[in-house]
Amino acid sequence: MPKKTAEAGPTRILTVLWEWRMQFIVLLVSCGLLGAIFGVLQRNHGQNTEYWSLSGMSLNALVATLSAILRAMILGILEEVISQHKWIWQLTPRPVRHLSHIDQASRGLWGSILLPARLRAWFSYSYIGCLLVLLSIGVGPFSQQAVGTKICDKPVPNAQAKLPYTYSGVPTSRVGAGNYITEPGLTSAVIGASTGAINVNPSTLLEGCSTGNCSFPSIIGDVSLSTMGICSKCIDTTHYIREWTVNETTIVGLPGLANFTDGTTARSNFFSVKQYSIEWAQDDFDEDFLSVLAASVDNHTFLAATEQ
Repeated sequence: MPKKTAEAGPTRILTVLWEWRMQFIVLLVSCGLLGAIFGVLQRNHGQNTEYWSLSGMSLNALVATLSAILRAMILGILEEVISQHKWIWQLTPRPVRHLSHIDQASRGLWGSILLPARLRAWFSYSYIGCLLVLLSIGVGPFSQQAVGTKICDKPVPNAQAKLPYTYSGVPTSRVGAGNYITEPGLTSAVIGASTGAINVNPSTLLEGCSTGNCSFPSIIGDVSLSTMGICSKCIDTTHYIREWTVNETTIVGLPGLANFTDGTTARSNFFSVKQYSIEWAQDDFDEDFLSVLAASVDNHTFLAATEQ
C-alpha cells in the first residue's frame, strides 16, 4: 500500500498539470511575444524609421499589436487561476458569497479591485492575481513609451548644403536728371525670376558642411550670420493701365510708372528705381496688404507688353 500511494502521488500531479496544458501553452506564447517585442525594439534601435516597412504597418502599430495580444493572453491565464482559486479558498469553511466575489474578480478589473474589501482577509493567493490584473493595464502605455523617435543629423556623402543669398541691396546707376535705372545684373535677375528663363545657382553655405546644420565664422562678436525674413503680397493693377496720345503717339502706362509707346518701346523709366507714391492703387488694398505695407522695404510694380 505505501508503494502504491507513492506511485499515485506523482501520477496525480501530472494529471492535474495536464488539465492546465492550454494555460501553459498560452504562457509560453506570452513569453515569446514579450521576447518578440524586445527583439523588435532592439533590432530597430538607432535605425532610421524610413527603413522600417511591414506591409504599411508602422513600428508603433506593430509594438501596440503585440502588446495587446500579450495582455489578452496574460489576462486569460489570470482569470483561470483566480477562478480556480475559489474552490481552494472554500476548503476552509467560509461564507458562500465568497465564491461569487472571487468569480467576479476573475471576470474583470472592477471585481479585482473590490476583492480584498469583500473577502476581508489579510492574505489570499487570489490577491496576487488581482494585482497582476491591475498591473496589466500598463502593458499598452509602457510598450508605446518604449518606442520613440528623435531628429538626428547624419552626413550625406558627396552632398553640399547650399542656399541663395545676397550681399547688398538694389544696385542703381544714374543716367539723367531724376532718373535712376538698375544695373544690368539685377535687370536680368528680375527678368529671369519673372519668366523662369534663368536658372539661379545657389551659393555654398560653408565648405565641408554636408548636413545643412552648419556653423558659421563670427562676423562681429558672437554674431555669425545676419539674415532678413521676407514676406510678400501682390495685387493685380491691370485695370489701372491707361492709354493716351501725345504728339500723335499712343502711350500706355500706369500712374507715375513706366510708359510704353506703340506697345513695345519704352518711353521712360524702364526698370527704374525711384521713390513714388502707390496711393493710386489704394482702392485694391485689402487688410492683409495694408498689414505688410507699413513695414515694406521695396514695392515693385511690373508693366509688361507682349509682342502681339
